[in-house]
Amino acid sequence: SLNELSQEKRAAQIASIVSGAKLDRIYLVFIGNTEPRRELNDSVTLTAACKLIRLLAAADMRVTVGYSSLEALLWLSCGAESVATGKYFNLRRFTSGRWEEPDGGGGQLPYWTSLEFLAFFRGPDVSRLVQEGLLPDPTSEDDLSKESYGAIRSGEAWLSRSWRQYLSKFHRLVTFCR
Repeated sequence: SLNELSQEKRAAQIASIVSGAKLDRIYLVFIGNTEPRRELNDSVTLTAACKLIRLLAAADMRVTVGYSSLEALLWLSCGAESVATGKYFNLRRFTSGRWEEPDGGGGQLPYWTSLEFLAFFRGPDVSRLVQEGLLPDPTSEDDLSKESYGAIRSGEAWLSRSWRQYLSKFHRLVTFCR
């Protein structure tokens, strides 16, 4: 639990227990309350998670962090050997609420993945950021970004393109970290 992990000394306690199990690999899943389409942004929690990863790596454990999103940059820089993600936004954040009934509404929404901001944007925000010169011209990026941006500009549905664009950007992020 990310909430539990942010308690003082809890990361060290967990690392001590896990490293005593004589494992050489661990698949680490952080459980939190952050909604699936939102970035983790609590600095205390992120710092504690990084500390746990660093301690496990220092104990010669090969750490894979599952259910990662763009915070994978942090996990890899803290010593994780690898990260895992999912195709859809609701598979990229592990929360216990995934098994509860939705509060109405719901459904999948397309998001633009920005490595420049390490964030997700809705279509109108992408257009505004490009127009203001704050986001690189998507037509000069990879083919998946070109396709997604073309769909945004023409008003086409771009949900499936957004998933592929995310996976491509995630791959680029992980490759950059290596």
